Amino acid sequence: MSWYHVEDSNPSARKEYQCLLCCEKILVAEKHVKRSGYDDNGMTSFRMHVECASETKGWDDMDWETFEDFERPKAKRDWREDK
Repeated sequence: MSWYHVEDSNPSARKEYQCLLCCEKILVAEKHVKRSGYDDNGMTSFRMHVECASETKGWDDMDWETFEDFERPKAKRDWREDK
Protein backbone atom coordinates (compact mmCIF):
# COMPACT_ATOMS: atom_id res chain seq x y z
CA MET A 1 0.00 0.00 0.00
CA SER A 2 1.35 3.43 -0.92
CA TRP A 3 0.87 6.63 1.02
CA TYR A 4 1.14 10.10 -0.53
CA HIS A 5 1.45 13.01 1.88
CA VAL A 6 -0.66 16.07 1.00
CA GLU A 7 -0.42 18.40 4.02
CA ASP A 8 -0.06 18.79 7.77
CA SER A 9 -2.15 21.14 9.87
CA ASN A 10 -2.06 22.03 13.57
CA PRO A 11 -5.66 22.34 14.74
CA SER A 12 -6.98 22.44 18.29
CA ALA A 13 -9.01 19.30 18.99
CA ARG A 14 -12.78 19.87 19.02
CA LYS A 15 -13.28 16.39 20.46
CA GLU A 16 -11.03 13.68 21.86
CA TYR A 17 -8.90 11.79 19.35
CA GLN A 18 -6.38 9.00 19.66
CA CYS A 19 -2.76 9.56 18.66
CA LEU A 20 -1.75 7.17 15.87
CA LEU A 21 1.71 6.69 17.36
CA CYS A 22 1.38 6.39 21.14
CA CYS A 23 -2.36 5.58 21.23
CA GLU A 24 -2.91 8.05 24.09
CA LYS A 25 -5.77 10.54 24.01
CA ILE A 26 -5.51 13.89 22.32
CA LEU A 27 -7.56 16.04 24.66
CA VAL A 28 -10.22 18.59 23.72
CA ALA A 29 -8.57 21.95 22.88
CA GLU A 30 -5.10 20.36 22.65
CA LYS A 31 -2.98 21.44 19.66
CA HIS A 32 -1.98 18.43 17.59
CA VAL A 33 -0.84 17.44 14.09
CA LYS A 34 -3.41 16.33 11.54
CA ARG A 35 -1.61 14.64 8.64
CA SER A 36 -3.63 14.29 5.43
CA GLY A 37 -2.86 12.31 2.34
CA TYR A 38 -4.15 9.53 0.18
CA ASP A 39 -3.51 5.85 -0.22
CA ASP A 40 -4.95 3.05 -2.34
CA ASN A 41 -8.35 3.63 -0.70
CA GLY A 42 -8.52 7.40 -1.30
CA MET A 43 -8.11 10.46 0.93
CA THR A 44 -7.39 9.82 4.59
CA SER A 45 -5.96 11.56 7.64
CA PHE A 46 -4.65 10.72 11.07
CA ARG A 47 -3.76 12.68 14.18
CA MET A 48 -0.74 12.77 16.45
CA HIS A 49 0.49 14.73 19.46
CA VAL A 50 2.86 17.49 18.37
CA GLU A 51 5.73 15.89 20.29
CA CYS A 52 5.01 12.44 18.83
CA ALA A 53 4.99 13.86 15.31
CA SER A 54 8.32 15.60 15.93
CA GLU A 55 9.88 12.21 16.72
CA THR A 56 9.02 11.03 13.17
CA LYS A 57 10.86 13.76 11.23
CA GLY A 58 13.53 11.40 9.91
CA TRP A 59 11.33 8.35 9.43
CA ASP A 60 11.20 6.62 6.06
CA ASP A 61 8.52 4.26 4.71
CA MET A 62 9.95 1.27 6.54
CA ASP A 63 9.86 3.10 9.90
CA TRP A 64 6.19 3.97 9.39
CA GLU A 65 5.31 0.39 8.45
CA THR A 66 7.12 -1.24 11.36
CA PHE A 67 6.70 1.05 14.38
CA GLU A 68 5.20 -0.48 17.50
CA ASP A 69 5.27 0.21 21.22
CA PHE A 70 5.90 3.90 20.55
CA GLU A 71 5.83 5.91 23.79
CA ARG A 72 4.87 9.55 23.97
CA PRO A 73 7.84 11.64 25.13
CA LYS A 74 7.24 12.07 28.88
CA ALA A 75 8.67 15.59 29.17
CA LYS A 76 5.89 16.98 26.98
CA ARG A 77 2.87 15.35 28.62
CA ASP A 78 0.13 17.71 29.65
CA TRP A 79 -0.19 18.25 33.41
CA ARG A 80 -4.00 17.77 33.10
CA GLU A 81 -3.47 14.10 32.24
CA ASP A 82 -1.96 13.33 35.68
CA LYS A 83 -5.21 13.96 37.57
